[in-house]
Amino acid sequence: MSSADISETTVYDLPQWPRLRPRLTGKIDQTAIQPKQGAQPLIIEIADLHTDDPEDFEAAMHEVATLLAAGPGYLGHTVQRSIESPGRYVLIVRWETVEAHVEGFRQSDRFKTWVARLADHRKGALVEHFETVLTNDWRLDA
Repeated sequence: MSSADISETTVYDLPQWPRLRPRLTGKIDQTAIQPKQGAQPLIIEIADLHTDDPEDFEAAMHEVATLLAAGPGYLGHTVQRSIESPGRYVLIVRWETVEAHVEGFRQSDRFKTWVARLADHRKGALVEHFETVLTNDWRLDA
């Protein structure tokens, strides 16, 4: 298969598709997608960031990571770099609640330091909060 063919190929066209197809039968057990009793809610903050200086942005993210981690309700974060769009990153932060982010972090002195260090890399940043409605961690058979 040439590289020109790859863009036109989908997983359905692969000879191994029948083996890859998920083996889901019957009705979906709705209790499987409900949070466990007593579990903390999980809110995902996704920030779509664009920068003209990826090297400085990555250095800045390393420098300010502890500012996030020090906040109450912080559960962890990941920074993803786009493969197709140089200078585009997605910051994914896990919080216990929206309030932990908005009131606990954004209204703190840590946030002021965060903004000052990342000011050159926040052009057109879009930040939204998401909650989980479905998680699927199944693996495909070999």
